[in-house]
Amino acid sequence: MITALAIILILILFSVFGIYLPATKVYKSAKLTYADAQAAIYAIKIQNVSLASDQLVKIKTDLTQTQSDLHAMGYLKFVPIASWYYNDADHLLNAGFHV
Repeated sequence: MITALAIILILILFSVFGIYLPATKVYKSAKLTYADAQAAIYAIKIQNVSLASDQLVKIKTDLTQTQSDLHAMGYLKFVPIASWYYNDADHLLNAGFHV
């Protein structure tokens, strides 16, 4: 009984500190990147080249931070189903750098 409770407690702690908190950090970084991308699109629509250029620099910085936050969860590469989502997110961020 005590062993089962200990295992459940360890799984809960890993879920919170190993998955939820890092994923929340990645999500916040991604939202910031998205907001800056929307600002860049707006700057392009109003044909403000200097503002668009500044926003593109910010986007690259934000993408780098988001990628760094995601790579902090690199251990998910080795979790069978979670690895699919991790790899998709990593490919998405890499594609963002090439646009």
